[in-house]
Amino acid sequence: MLFFDDARDGKYGNCEPVSSLGVLSVHTPNGIYEESIWHNALEHYKEWSNNPMPGTIVEWDNSITTIIESATSVDVDKRHVGSVKFINREKRFGFIQHKESNKKDSFFHFNDLPNGAIVNEGDELVFNLAPARNGKIAANNIEIVNPTTSTANGISSNGDIIEMRTFSMNLPFAALLANGYKTIESRNGT
Repeated sequence: MLFFDDARDGKYGNCEPVSSLGVLSVHTPNGIYEESIWHNALEHYKEWSNNPMPGTIVEWDNSITTIIESATSVDVDKRHVGSVKFINREKRFGFIQHKESNKKDSFFHFNDLPNGAIVNEGDELVFNLAPARNGKIAANNIEIVNPTTSTANGISSNGDIIEMRTFSMNLPFAALLANGYKTIESRNGT
């Protein structure tokens, strides 16, 4: 299931409680104002649906957070393997897609790359995970194992169809949907 809401948490926020029900939630504070928001959500859903992880939220900036995983539950000594999925060179950060299919993408900052290293989408990395300054889990102690110049690391856009149940905006309906009592709900009742 895929859920969109303009409030992540708080009095009227539904993303966190709905995601804890095992529904992929998309935090859209300004609404679905661009087609890319919908397409990015579908791409995340396609990947997430292979191994659904409760508590997963697609943030407004297209990053992924998991509210159930806590910074204290991470083994900071374990080495992980993944490939660079996304880079924002202007802001000096990126995301790593884990080789392990049950792991969410990991954030990394260019400061955590080896001195002078440049990474490209598709580069294979080995890294540790640890709490960052903001409390979220991030990659550090990064080694570039298999550099590549390829940027084709996404899912094909050849018109694949994604089957899913959908709903929006209302926690009681989310519970009904998560438990199989409903298949679709929208704000205007259509």
